[in-house]
Amino acid sequence: MRSVELFAGAGGLGIGASRAGFKPEAVVEWDRWCADTIRENATRDLEHVAHWPLTHGDVRDFDYSQISDGVDLVSGGPPCQPFSLGGKHRGKDDARDMFPEAVRAVRELRPKAFMFENVKGLTRSTFASYLEYVRLQLTYPELVAKKDEEWEDHLGRLEKYHLRGKPTGLHYRLVMRPGSIGSRGHEGPASRQVRVSCPCRGQLTSFARGLLSRSPGPWGLSKLFQ
Repeated sequence: MRSVELFAGAGGLGIGASRAGFKPEAVVEWDRWCADTIRENATRDLEHVAHWPLTHGDVRDFDYSQISDGVDLVSGGPPCQPFSLGGKHRGKDDARDMFPEAVRAVRELRPKAFMFENVKGLTRSTFASYLEYVRLQLTYPELVAKKDEEWEDHLGRLEKYHLRGKPTGLHYRLVMRPGSIGSRGHEGPASRQVRVSCPCRGQLTSFARGLLSRSPGPWGLSKLFQ
């Protein structure tokens, strides 16, 4: 099974996907220290990391055309700073908001499934409209914004299209559910929300059930493709 890991950080989520049987075609991370951590683990021949095809650079510059068709999974954790309970809470106006790049990856790679995680702060009422915007863009990734179209207007078009109930082209069924990763009691790298999407194919619903169960494990990812 083939995957692409974006916003890889030090590799935690990617290791989980690799343990579930996915082989990354690309692993993309911008932060120097995180990239160095992946490289160090690779030099130590750490299982599941040793042969990762790491790209240390800006995901906005990544060319997905170099990856052949048939990607099974796109996963990653877009930067949480724009939505975290700490910081300036700038959301979409923060230059670190990389959800547009998550949508671009889905649109260009057309994976069978994708999974993105972020902090609980993203679900606050302050960001309700923007979260809905992200959700609908991931549901209908080919319905792109027009030139000079404000995001609110694009959201309106997406909502109208969604309410028609007759999608054509590439579209996904999206599942969003809170789920802590790790054991910390505060919002941070170990306490995040999980977002999972499944294509509109009935046989893939077991993926959502497995991955989002109360006791998730690597089997939840691999079960999608059995």
